[in-house]
Amino acid sequence: MSTKIHQGKSTYSADLIYSVEKGKIYKGKSTNSSDELKSINPIGITIIEFKKVFKGKSTYNSDQIMTIEKDKIFKGKSTYNSDQIATIQGDRLTDSEFEKIIYLIVQRNNLI
Repeated sequence: MSTKIHQGKSTYSADLIYSVEKGKIYKGKSTNSSDELKSINPIGITIIEFKKVFKGKSTYNSDQIMTIEKDKIFKGKSTYNSDQIATIQGDRLTDSEFEKIIYLIVQRNNLI
């Protein structure tokens, strides 16, 4: 089964922006007809415990740009008063896939 990444709060009415299947990341709805994204090099972000995403290499002097709570991804430090920018649905991603997807979402939302 593949993992789907939707833009926004809902997995039903939101646009499907990325799909992950068998270690490959695709832009769009389908793994058959969508472009495979290759050479994704997640530079410029630091992910801490799969919960917090910081801009830059360090967590001490960098801004927290995203917060991750279960399958929901929020812009900013808090999950309560921040915009939900993406939802992950499906199989658990490997650490490498997760890092690449987070990097793509950061880029898509102009956070770096």
